[in-house]
Amino acid sequence: MKNSNKFTTKYIVFIVILLVSLTLTLLEAVGGLFSLFTHPMLNFLLYIFAFSGFFVLFNGITNKSNWQMFLSAIFLSLALFYVLINLLKAWIAILIVVCFVAFIILFSLAIIGNQTENISLNAKPDYKNYQTRIKEKYEAEENSKNEDVKIKSFKD
Repeated sequence: MKNSNKFTTKYIVFIVILLVSLTLTLLEAVGGLFSLFTHPMLNFLLYIFAFSGFFVLFNGITNKSNWQMFLSAIFLSLALFYVLINLLKAWIAILIVVCFVAFIILFSLAIIGNQTENISLNAKPDYKNYQTRIKEKYEAEENSKNEDVKIKSFKD
């Protein structure tokens, strides 16, 4: 799949998330679908953070991206905090959210691995150290010197 198609798909998914969140918020505000939460605007943010968090978490797992996993941890922790603050005491909600973020970070390290360690240990497959780069430079110069110079005439 081309990059432009990936970005288009992500934009469409986020537009669908916004529309579903707005629909659920309007249903709650008009019909009183859920009586647990306090304000329709906060419910709208809850839906956006929850749906976006799950979508970015799925993207982070499929693309093996630590940054997307971290972003999903932020989104999902905000949604979880809003739900828990309405149900529990504040300090218990904060403790649960901190444990949840730690779980997502450990989960991302277990699934994806620590890529910064590979960079610091020069373990990336395309990494070339200084000696290798100098050797390739000299070999390229030697090859360019060894090529026969052909003089073309205008008659050819």
